[in-house]
Amino acid sequence: INRQICSDCGVCLQICPKGAIEEVGEA
Repeated sequence: INRQICSDCGVCLQICPKGAIEEVGEA
């Protein structure tokens, strides 16, 4: 299961809605 990268990303924010910020570390 790959977690979406949503931290300080522009493209990532498009993939993830506001509030759906997940910490990415291990793929």
